Formats: sequence, C-alpha cells, structure tokens
Amino acid sequence: MYFDSITLTSAGNLWSEGCDDLNHLRIAVFDFIETECDYTAEVIRLYYRGLGYEIPDVVTWTENHSFRLHLMDMAKRDEYYDMVFISADTMPGTDLAHTVRAIDKRCPLFLVSKSVEFAVEGFRMQALDYLTKPVSPERVGEAIARIGSTNERR
Repeated sequence: MYFDSITLTSAGNLWSEGCDDLNHLRIAVFDFIETECDYTAEVIRLYYRGLGYEIPDVVTWTENHSFRLHLMDMAKRDEYYDMVFISADTMPGTDLAHTVRAIDKRCPLFLVSKSVEFAVEGFRMQALDYLTKPVSPERVGEAIARIGSTNERR
C-alpha cells in the first residue's frame, strides 16, 4: 500500500461553517462487502491520522436495513453523522443514500463504486463526491476537502 504518499490537505477550513471538534468526528461507511467497507474506513482513519488529529469514530455497516434503522434512531435523538460514505455498486446502495439524504439534507454524502454507472444518480441526490474503488488516500483527502467549498455540515 502507498499510505505514506498521502496528499494531505489543511484542515483549518475543512467546513465553511466550522466544525465543533475535528478530534471527535462521527463517520459512517456502508458497503455490502465487508473487506471493502473496512478498507474504506481504514483509508479515512489514515487520512485524519496524517493530519495529526485523533482517529475519528468510523462506524462500518454491511447490512442496509440495520443501517437504515440506525440512521432513523439517531435522527429521533437529533444525532447525525458528520459524513457518510456509501457503496453505490447496487440499487440498494443508492436507495440507502436516498434515505441518508432524506433524513439529513446537509450531511456530506460520498458515493463509492467500482464503476461510474450510478454517478449521475449520485449527483441527483446531491452527493458531494463520487469515488471509484478501491479508494485511495489521495482521493479520500480530495473528497473530504470539498466539504469546505460547500455549505454542507450542520
């Protein structure tokens, strides 16, 4: 792996509206394939470690119904993820992304896929970026850096 060559972005202006605490981010990663889910989560952790921040709380999900129920339960408590990465390799993945968007319109949403087949749909649901698998640390950094150029985030 080439994690040592990660291109780091300054986190000073990561969110245009500010971030409560970059050391305590809550990030969700969803993929039907556990190894790909874990890989994406680890790349995100390495990105933040390289910036000098604590490793964020990256929660991985591989079952869409459980994740959907979890999101709805969090919303009832007025709790939300700071960003969500969802595999868009299948229609259930894009349906789940629609659920995320319906529950939290401002959450930075990133779609991850092996192909560009669902890219147009991703931008229709206002995904912040569309990454191809396997994700690289550089692309994750570029995607996360885009948050600062939008009005995403609570």
